[in-house]
Amino acid sequence: SIPRPSKKCSRCTWSANKMEPRKKPLDLKSALRSALSGIFADPFAKLICLGLAVMMWVYIVGAAEVQFEFRDVPVEFVDVAADLAVSEDSMRKLTLLRVSGPKAAIGALESGDFKVVVSMAGRREGERFVGLSLENVVSPRPDVKVERIDPGSLRAFLERMEGRRLPIVPK
Repeated sequence: SIPRPSKKCSRCTWSANKMEPRKKPLDLKSALRSALSGIFADPFAKLICLGLAVMMWVYIVGAAEVQFEFRDVPVEFVDVAADLAVSEDSMRKLTLLRVSGPKAAIGALESGDFKVVVSMAGRREGERFVGLSLENVVSPRPDVKVERIDPGSLRAFLERMEGRRLPIVPK
């Protein structure tokens, strides 16, 4: 035999040898009223929480550090002797430049925004190989860091410039 409680609870009923809570009939109107009162309760605190959540999201997304590779970065030759010129056969673009920094900063850049500056000071006429380092790259933004340059050297042809004076005769 199943022991039965001495007092019967008004909220419970007996069914199949178990004590179960009595189910109230579903009242849609009161359920909606209860849900809406919870949504609109204390709007000032909810606005503060929403503002904090948006600020955290902007900070996390904006501060995310990413790496990106730019191709065809222009090369600029400087400090070329007055009687020499850099030939058109010289490498004028780098194959690869890998940078890292905030996602928003890198997303706004293109390969033309970077510049690789190569000093030709003290170089003589002929084919010259110039080693490159990270210091050769001019970054358009201080928060974007150059990680890698490929290739590590460039081939430059220096040619002697010749000048002549030719008379111009109008016809």
